[in-house]
Amino acid sequence: YLLGPIEGRVLVEAGAEGWARSRKRGMPGGTVDFELGKPGGLGGRIAYTGGEEACADALVTVQGWGFGNRISLETRTDAGGAYSIPDLPPGSYRLRVLPPDGPGLSLWPVEIAVGEVLEKDLEVTRGVKLSGKVTDDETGEPVEGAEVVVQINLRLKGSTDAEGKYEISGLGPTRTRIFARAKGYVTSYQYVTPDADGGDVEHDFGLKRGGIVLGTVLDPSGRPVAGARIGQNAYGLYQEGSEDVAISEDDGTYRLEGILPGNRWV
Repeated sequence: YLLGPIEGRVLVEAGAEGWARSRKRGMPGGTVDFELGKPGGLGGRIAYTGGEEACADALVTVQGWGFGNRISLETRTDAGGAYSIPDLPPGSYRLRVLPPDGPGLSLWPVEIAVGEVLEKDLEVTRGVKLSGKVTDDETGEPVEGAEVVVQINLRLKGSTDAEGKYEISGLGPTRTRIFARAKGYVTSYQYVTPDADGGDVEHDFGLKRGGIVLGTVLDPSGRPVAGARIGQNAYGLYQEGSEDVAISEDDGTYRLEGILPGNRWV
């Protein structure tokens, strides 16, 4: 093959139907040879502790490097707990499982050889129940519609009812960071630790009302920008539905609530 003209160091990729793709660095005037390998795969069954009950709708992800490619793939288990991730280039990967009602499980490394379809059956725990109440820190009144989230597994979350009560199933056995957020309030981050006997956990939040930042988003020519995302931290900026984010209107204006007192980056 011959590529050109090119300038400077480049990343060259080769691939063919039925073969794993490969990438290498090259310089103008140089030679880059490729050796392609047959892709492998990963599959198996996810079950709860004991192995009899299947874990359906678990999120299974693999991330790593295969033949010079940065790989990130995901799938979900079926009703029988089975999962399959085909066409994996040979390489070393991190396998992570997030059940719908339990703590996550992570394995590293998982090695995939050329043309190998690796069977990996895993067992996950169901976790304990986390419940409590979210109130206004100043008035003590319940905060309806607040969201409580387990940070290590964002699938584990619950919303408060009219009495400010929430309930989440699937909390892991170790010290875990959780947070509560609601429109107009400062997001509260706290840690909970289940008892050694594996009993359910109760934890209440008192949310503080935050300040409000108002403004307008304009492009370099001074025209309003609609749909811009404005946040006070990078963590929540690209999470859909995050209460820490404001979206600019058609005229470019926005209203960002729940800001901590003091000087803040926005």
